[in-house]
Amino acid sequence: MKKMIIGLSCSCSLLALAYAAPAAALDDQQTVTEIVVTANKREERLQDVPASVTAVGADQLARQNITSTDDLVRAVPGLGVAPVPSGGMAVRGIGTRTFSRSAEGSVGIVVDNVALGNAVNPQSPVQLFDVSRVEVLAGPQGTLFGKNTSAGVLNITTKSPVLGVFEGAGHADIGTRNSRVLQGVVNLPLGDDAALRVSGHLDQLPQVYENVFKGRRNDNDAKGVRTRLRWEPSADLSINLIADYDKSRQRDSTWAISNSTPGSFLTQQLAKCGIVASHTNNRACLDGPADSTFESYGASAQVDYDLGGYTLSSITANRWLITRNQADSDSVQVNLLNSNFGGGRITNFSQEFRLVSPAGQMFEYVAGLYYFRSGQTSNNTQQGAVLQALLPTGRTLGQVSITNVEAKSYAAFAQGTLHLGDAFRLIAGGRLNREEISADTDRFLAPGALAPFGSILPVAGSVSDNDFSYRLGAQYDLTPDVMGYLTYSRGYKGPAVNDGAASQNVPLIVRPEIPKQIEAGIKSDLLEHRLALNLAVFHTQVSDFQAQFFDPASMQFIYGNAPELTTKGVEITLFGRPIDGLSLNGGLAYTDATYGEGFFTVCGPNQTAAQGCVGGRQSAVGRRLSATPRWKMTFSGEYVHAWENGYEGYVQLDGVYSSSVVFTQFPDAEATTGAHLVLGGRVGVRSPEGRYGLAIYARNLTDAQVPGFITTNPLGVQLGDPASHIQFLGPDYRRVVGVSLDARF
Repeated sequence: MKKMIIGLSCSCSLLALAYAAPAAALDDQQTVTEIVVTANKREERLQDVPASVTAVGADQLARQNITSTDDLVRAVPGLGVAPVPSGGMAVRGIGTRTFSRSAEGSVGIVVDNVALGNAVNPQSPVQLFDVSRVEVLAGPQGTLFGKNTSAGVLNITTKSPVLGVFEGAGHADIGTRNSRVLQGVVNLPLGDDAALRVSGHLDQLPQVYENVFKGRRNDNDAKGVRTRLRWEPSADLSINLIADYDKSRQRDSTWAISNSTPGSFLTQQLAKCGIVASHTNNRACLDGPADSTFESYGASAQVDYDLGGYTLSSITANRWLITRNQADSDSVQVNLLNSNFGGGRITNFSQEFRLVSPAGQMFEYVAGLYYFRSGQTSNNTQQGAVLQALLPTGRTLGQVSITNVEAKSYAAFAQGTLHLGDAFRLIAGGRLNREEISADTDRFLAPGALAPFGSILPVAGSVSDNDFSYRLGAQYDLTPDVMGYLTYSRGYKGPAVNDGAASQNVPLIVRPEIPKQIEAGIKSDLLEHRLALNLAVFHTQVSDFQAQFFDPASMQFIYGNAPELTTKGVEITLFGRPIDGLSLNGGLAYTDATYGEGFFTVCGPNQTAAQGCVGGRQSAVGRRLSATPRWKMTFSGEYVHAWENGYEGYVQLDGVYSSSVVFTQFPDAEATTGAHLVLGGRVGVRSPEGRYGLAIYARNLTDAQVPGFITTNPLGVQLGDPASHIQFLGPDYRRVVGVSLDARF
């Protein structure tokens, strides 16, 4: 499972990456005024957008070794990892991933105008190769981006084919811990009005786990290819066809025991393998299989037609996700739960029609219609001698679950900006949604099992819902270089069927999540547009926050609604090129996210009544939101020195500071990290016009060893140690040093 150290920063691309763009592009973006984004589904200057938007360009992605959406937590203010073991993203503390198949995350991912929806497995994040930029939009984005964007959006734009140009590029990072990143791209002109771009990647993540029982380290690799065809048969018509395929495999990737009780069965079994539980433990002792494969692929067609300045677009897409998992989940070399395997298939279809008015008019608008259909099937088998002391020799307990989900979504949306003079503008928009979801789960005894250790009751449910999301606001140019804005947004995350419910005490229907946010901000250009300083203040109230937690008593993950959640804070970002040769990106964020009245969670290990534990549960009111630090600061910089012969030398440095993080919904010192700083850097040289490059890089220079996620052990009771914890380790858990090579022709 890939987990990154949670990070926070600001990154805005000022230059195109040398190996991936023509040399002329390096001279075209010298000021922050020329950074263009599509956060409002039209091209606009970043500094003109009345919202908190962070743009991470190709140069920043390379500088910080960012190769997937998980890695973006080291480069984007407010972006983190959702607080459940299955992963996912969170913005300003809000984010939920769940084992419920009919649910989606709170942070949407859009690639080339196609919403991926649930066709993203959080254990296999979206790979970022041959990418022009990533825009991270903070706060509810339901008006323009739909139902699964109640916390924010990752809007990814890959590089478009260049007409009339033949070029190619290659990039390689070869590092310690058996890590590598290989990327290549070729751009082929097809006559005067068409071009084809083919890009691919082959990655190997740094090894961080060691399975002592089998004597080998984990092996996480990913490979993929993307083909883009751009055809402009006339001045008014543009056609873009995109097809992509990605496959990742994770072998011997597991978790490590971060603490255990002296003398417990778990501690004794670990000792037999020479393992001592601690927050620096990266060793496991598994005798069962641990091998997962994820395949994601799709195709889309975007047709844009110019109607006298108005642009009419049609975007049609199909996406597929196929997963296969098998895991030894008991942490020890005995068969308590050696068999935890399954798989699934998701098929999505989407169609969007969009009309964009010309820019520069008194009233500018975007309007459209959207349709989405998803079907998925999945199966899971759990089998082992979970209650070993009570079972006859050689006998096991277990059950099989098969889940089917159907979902449909319909929407009509529009957003407009009214210019009242040269300096004052009003913003208004809305989206009408219709959601239809049905899910059923059949359960039965696993082959050869004596009895199930969990429920085998069937689950079936359906829900439909209508909702109206909207956004209102105003912006004013205080000076030619300073803009202020104030917005109010109502977002929406659709309902779900709790298809994993194992008892009547768990709600079958999970209600929609409704965020309401007010945000005020200032965007300013300094030093003749060479530097930008932005400030955003936000307050978000979420009704029926969709939350998941593990109940050790019933051995199940419970998914439901927390009646209320509040997150508020301040974000400050600074980026630009204050002097020739120096590029800076920095961010500071304060986030105060807490649960409201009426939300109860299970008690923590050894928690007493004096600490609030009554009847096995406790109130979470006022508790800080899981995996959300109060303070985050990041910085990234590059200094370039040019010699007379045309060669350039450069030095890069980046870092992420985080205050302490609590990963549970109850007080738990063992599931908490202290404040920490993680540093990285690069020193290199480029040939004239960036044709070739050579660099030495390092990630986690100080070998900080900060876990990406910590939680109570799901099999703690069965292992005789309910107070034990497990931790997930990301690729940056240990120091990595390597060499980078770039070539362009």
